[in-house]
Amino acid sequence: MDRGTGEVVCVPNAPGPILHGIRGDDAGACRAVAEAIESEPVARAATFLTNQGTDAHLAPGSIGDLRDGAGYRVDGVVASDPVTKRGGHVHLDVAEAGEGDVADASRSAAVEAGGGDDGVGRLRCLAFKPTGRFRDRVRALRPGDRVTVCGEHERRALPDRAEEAGTLKLEKFAVRGLVRTERAVPTCPDCERSMSSAGRGQGYRCRDCGTDASGKVERVVGRAIERGWYEVPPSARRHVAKPLVRGGFDGPIHPER
Repeated sequence: MDRGTGEVVCVPNAPGPILHGIRGDDAGACRAVAEAIESEPVARAATFLTNQGTDAHLAPGSIGDLRDGAGYRVDGVVASDPVTKRGGHVHLDVAEAGEGDVADASRSAAVEAGGGDDGVGRLRCLAFKPTGRFRDRVRALRPGDRVTVCGEHERRALPDRAEEAGTLKLEKFAVRGLVRTERAVPTCPDCERSMSSAGRGQGYRCRDCGTDASGKVERVVGRAIERGWYEVPPSARRHVAKPLVRGGFDGPIHPER
């Protein structure tokens, strides 16, 4: 079940003869749980060895070389601020990571590493409204963060793109590196107020104290997300998607219950 919403997810929503299904690592434990469920009389039961809950549908992929309808794991760098659009879906662009991309670089440098403003060479990632609280994890990302994004790829024409763009429907993602600093207007050491621009290419100056600075400074920023893997909650999880609690992931996990 989804402990966040209280929704039972072992019972199919569609009409049909299937009463419930239990997935697990041990066949005996699955049968024991099934026998403990109070339901209509059970006519038949079967135990299957299945690829459900395995991420078998995800293959390594590269931006610009993804097939329509296939599932992928794609490494990249966040290239846009997350935006919540009509319907509650969260949009995020990811660009191919270059050798010079460093997660602890400044925000401005990270945006430059992500590419230009035309969206060329970027992969649009979508966290749909039904993924619920997973969208807050996506909203916590910022340009320059290094990530691995996972989901089904779809070729679709987006209203904010001049050309057809690839879209990845997010199922899970891993934070590989976080931007920890940003370029900020310097603060006056005397009055502790923000300085003002002294003119193009002339740095900054405090109008009250007369102190000056040659340019912007690095400022540490707090982050509401950590390194590691994040996933959609059970109520939004595909049958084939591997829950983080099953283990075997290449980093810390932050599982949804």
